[in-house]
Amino acid sequence: MHLQLQVNPTYYFHDTLTICESDSVEWQGYYRHGKDTARTESTDYFGDRMFVTSDYTASYQTKAGCDSIYYLHLIVNPRKHTHIDYAMCDYENYDFNGKPYHRPAAGTYLDTVHLQTAYSCDSVVTLRLVVHPSYTYTKQDTICASEAPYQITYGTKTYSFSQTIDTILLTPSSAACDSALHLQLQVNPTYYFYDTLTICEGDSVEWQGYDRHGKDTARTESTDYFGDRMFVTSDY
Repeated sequence: MHLQLQVNPTYYFHDTLTICESDSVEWQGYYRHGKDTARTESTDYFGDRMFVTSDYTASYQTKAGCDSIYYLHLIVNPRKHTHIDYAMCDYENYDFNGKPYHRPAAGTYLDTVHLQTAYSCDSVVTLRLVVHPSYTYTKQDTICASEAPYQITYGTKTYSFSQTIDTILLTPSSAACDSALHLQLQVNPTYYFYDTLTICEGDSVEWQGYDRHGKDTARTESTDYFGDRMFVTSDY
């Protein structure tokens, strides 16, 4: 017996396509989006998803009755959605993707920027910026020169002022922002007058509305070489 066998080939076709998350691509008469088959996810060092791969197969028959098999390796790159919550004081600055917030007024700001990932897929970054207020206080007061330095207690700290017009930074609790206190202080002078009077022992003298005789306050006695008392001085 003489056999003449004709072996017709089986054809294999391999396609690799790349799409972005939530997109689809038409392949072999069907739309493929990477969600209707087993998937393999790949993550980076930080655990963020880098891409998803899905494999599809489609089989046909040739005119000779042999299989023609198509394979699709579909790579689905992710779309990034990043949310940033940031808090600052109204005397600080913040830059959001090149958009400056330069000492903004206290309040809450929402901002969004649309970018592209390294795989040319959409990347949406949403900012929630909370700006805390700082305060400036002005205080006017009057003291005598003998009462300097002037002190103010704010919270648990005491601040000393050495000038009649001065501004200091008040440091509050960690939940708030620094505030400033501007002091306008009038310092009235204290006057000093010195009188020296001399009387004999047993006498008295009227001074500032009172009779003074040197016996109702601390005294200093002075004696001569022989130990005899020369005089006594008293200060009022």
